[in-house]
Amino acid sequence: MPRPPHPGENAERVRQGSFTDAAGLAHAFEGASQVLIVSVDTMGEECVRQHRTAIEAAVAAGARRILYTSHMGASATSHFQACRDHAATEEALRACGVPFTSLRNGFYTTSALHFLGNAVESGRFALPEDGPVAWTAHADLADATAAILADEGRFDGPTPPLTGGQSLSFDDIAALATELAGRTMTRTTVPDDQFREQLVSQGVPSEVADQLLGIFAAGRAGEFATVDPTWPPCSAANPSPWARCCASNCPQADPRRGSAGCRYRQSSPCRPPGQGQADRRTALCPRAEVS
Repeated sequence: MPRPPHPGENAERVRQGSFTDAAGLAHAFEGASQVLIVSVDTMGEECVRQHRTAIEAAVAAGARRILYTSHMGASATSHFQACRDHAATEEALRACGVPFTSLRNGFYTTSALHFLGNAVESGRFALPEDGPVAWTAHADLADATAAILADEGRFDGPTPPLTGGQSLSFDDIAALATELAGRTMTRTTVPDDQFREQLVSQGVPSEVADQLLGIFAAGRAGEFATVDPTWPPCSAANPSPWARCCASNCPQADPRRGSAGCRYRQSSPCRPPGQGQADRRTALCPRAEVS
């Protein structure tokens, strides 16, 4: 969040930066009062190393607050590698000497869509045993992030879990997809080893296959099940993201089921304060990347 421009200056500045170039990032962050670090799309030691580089650059640039896109399951003991990486990054933030806000985002709904594969066409999908997950939409988390940036210091340290209003297993998702599409969507449960072999046979590196299996182990342990009312204030009234997601990704979905007629849709304009034009949507609900 840079200072307001002087007369004659452009309101926006675009600078190139890289998570592997501390000096370049420090220049990119120059003049920013708040720096938002979006977690990288990798896992393990390299992930944490790049996050540390960005944190150090923000400190060097003189930022007075650092914000970071973490995960609701962030924990050093998580079954999911990405959540262990988020926990390590939060430790680096605690040690950096600058106030920080760690955005504990709910699990992205689009991650689940990746696991469904071609289920829309085939009507079936096979996955390991899982547990309920508070799936959360990218768009809704973007709204929350913008509001938190605009209200500096609203949350100091890790936020409560930023989730939608429901936790759903893949069995629940299959039932909802069946309702929306008007035809049966079948989910079968396969052993972890069988799922891993299938991934590797499709060209997925074994290390990545193990990391993906960690999502299901963490889900079974309840790491992603929490639905927290802190954000938005009306979270308990939020619909499932899947009514919207399935309707938009399934060509067979009946729009009368997928929108106004769907039992998961809410018409109340339930939005947190300070979001302006965001109120044009009917309800805040969740969505995804794999971390």
